[in-house]
Amino acid sequence: MAIGCLFFATARYAGVDLLPDVIGFLIFFKGISVADKYCDHFKVSKKICMVGIGVSFIYLLLQMAEFFKIIVVEHLLNYVTVGYSIFVFAFFISLFLSLKGIAEQTDCGMLALRAKIGTWISPFIFLAARLAYVYAIENKLLSATLANNIQLASLIVELIFDLFLLLLVFSFYMTICLEGDEDMTRKRKSRIPNPVEIYEKGKNKYNNGGRRKKK
Repeated sequence: MAIGCLFFATARYAGVDLLPDVIGFLIFFKGISVADKYCDHFKVSKKICMVGIGVSFIYLLLQMAEFFKIIVVEHLLNYVTVGYSIFVFAFFISLFLSLKGIAEQTDCGMLALRAKIGTWISPFIFLAARLAYVYAIENKLLSATLANNIQLASLIVELIFDLFLLLLVFSFYMTICLEGDEDMTRKRKSRIPNPVEIYEKGKNKYNNGGRRKKK
């Protein structure tokens, strides 16, 4: 899910998002499906995420169609962007509520507080940034400089939101998932080391190298 956060950042080129949300939804659905096996807090967010795969794919097709001039309908993509942004906003609300629920269930008060703050603040900031982008494009009364500044500001705000969500999801992984790994029913050895293993390996390598230098 932390990796999926990266694809909700916006990198627009000629109206096409170079980080398609559909990839983010696919990765999120995989992560949420795993989490859903061990707790009941992801039922709603899993359903919305499943719908999001199809919705974001259609949204990407519309972007490509307008980019290649297959569909030329004035303002169509901007109107679709508004509706699509509201849908993504609803997904983020459900996701934060899922995270808050599992944090409360596992008695992680600080994580629950951060998820609660995220639920009632950060998705609204995300939605405002997306709507501001559309506003800057649609409002012909704005100067080119002001419109460009609004678009740039909206991209920066979206990036900050995505980083906040990524760090929050990753902190859940470090605090809850790793500590509860011994209680998981599946004991398959993963070929890919988790972040803690990478950190410990690097620390041991550094310490061993430091001791050799002292000798």
